[in-house]
Amino acid sequence: LEKALSMNPNLADVGVYLNLSRAYQEVGNRPKQMETLQKVLDRAKDLGDFTALARAYEGIQEPAKRIEALEKAVGLAPTNGGIVLDLATLCYAMGEAETDSLKAVPYFDKALKTASQALAVDVKIAKLADFAGTIQFKRARYREAAEFYTKLWELNPESATPLINAGVCYQRLKEDAKARALFQKATQTDSTNADVWRRLGDMLQKGGDGDGALAAFDRVLQLKPGDTGAQMGQLTNFAQKGQEAFKRTDYDRAVNAFQQFLKIQPGNAGVQDWLARSLYNKGMDRY
Repeated sequence: LEKALSMNPNLADVGVYLNLSRAYQEVGNRPKQMETLQKVLDRAKDLGDFTALARAYEGIQEPAKRIEALEKAVGLAPTNGGIVLDLATLCYAMGEAETDSLKAVPYFDKALKTASQALAVDVKIAKLADFAGTIQFKRARYREAAEFYTKLWELNPESATPLINAGVCYQRLKEDAKARALFQKATQTDSTNADVWRRLGDMLQKGGDGDGALAAFDRVLQLKPGDTGAQMGQLTNFAQKGQEAFKRTDYDRAVNAFQQFLKIQPGNAGVQDWLARSLYNKGMDRY
């Protein structure tokens, strides 16, 4: 091949150089192989050339050059889902593998740019929205992350996870109503997911819907007996209900709430004291 090219330079096309690079690989001449592949990169013009080049770089474990080839391929075919996904996946993996967070930034930037541009032209690949949402969440750009997670759910409506992730984003933004609505939708998508019921219970508790919160925590414990998060939610709920009822001098409800608390955590001295005071006041009222 070398002699043929020296005798007739007009033979120098992508196919010949790809064959020559494979020959160099067979004899272990990596410098010559890299030099030849660079000639392919300089001469490549169509999608097939760039995808073949990307496969060649993949075979010799040259991810940076593979990214360069895939970027050119995506430039020619921005709606080709397979190529776009290959590029985004490679860039994201390189970012995840990089131990230096500053060196990881350019890879995540490329993954985010690739995914967001593809989604903008209606490339319907759920993993792209997942990559974009995760990167934005890591960067504390919660509103942007929530939008990508919502898009992910639209592309994969059978999964409750994107709704949970979007809800967490709105929690970070202190937009509790949006978070609560997403968690409620997630329970409709997957009614057997204990995590989403727990999150919904916490949001309902925070919003003042004690009965709704208790129902959610009960559902968690049906799905995952002994769940400490749900039990703590119940304890907080019963303690709050009992103290509020005590302040209203509604001692019947106070007694009931504190008794429910002590069924879960019988050794709590503080609540035992509240119960004793409630029973005493209840008795005094009747007397």
